[in-house]
Amino acid sequence: MLSFLRAPSKERTKISHLSTFEMESGRSSVSFKSAPNLQNSKTSISFTLPPCFPGPYPQDNSIMIPPLHIHPSQVETFLVTSGTALFQLNKTFIRKAPGETIDIPRGEYHKFTNASSEESMTLEAWYDPAELAREERFFRNLCGYLEDNRGGDGVGMLETVSIPQLALFAWEADMMMCEPVVILGLPHWLGGPISAALTWVLGVFVGKWLLGYQGNYDEYYHENAR
Repeated sequence: MLSFLRAPSKERTKISHLSTFEMESGRSSVSFKSAPNLQNSKTSISFTLPPCFPGPYPQDNSIMIPPLHIHPSQVETFLVTSGTALFQLNKTFIRKAPGETIDIPRGEYHKFTNASSEESMTLEAWYDPAELAREERFFRNLCGYLEDNRGGDGVGMLETVSIPQLALFAWEADMMMCEPVVILGLPHWLGGPISAALTWVLGVFVGKWLLGYQGNYDEYYHENAR
């Protein structure tokens, strides 16, 4: 193990008992299954994103906006509850208004952001087949880690966090990081396996085995915390 090579860890904030967790000085938030504000009984996670930077196309300015990724074994459904969301599904961009849903098939490249530079956007998400404990574990660890290690208002976020740590969180949630293969324009039949291999190498081999990262931290998720 080469854990001495990794950057010093920041103190972790205890969020394992919270049903809603504010981030970025209140600009964004995440709510979990037990939160009273969720609109759909199937929802496992809800996100509120701040307005994007103004311009002809939405520009990301929040640590809550994910990179392109895939779920090899689950269909993901989003419900927009306020504001306007912009989804990227492979090479197609789709806007959704409050009350509208979108299904992301297994293995499809996707991400989402706030389409408005003037108002916040909130959406709920759930998965089929559902793995509620795994999903909550992933999002609590991811959001807690990003908030504890963010820089400024989220801009330059990847300069302040460990990519192997993020990859380990993703791998243990069966979520594959695929931004590089999309940039290269690789077809799905090749991009999917490469994304899985890349996520495993960065997350498990480098992050867990060499650098000593964990896939879960009790401060972020503990099954008996609430």
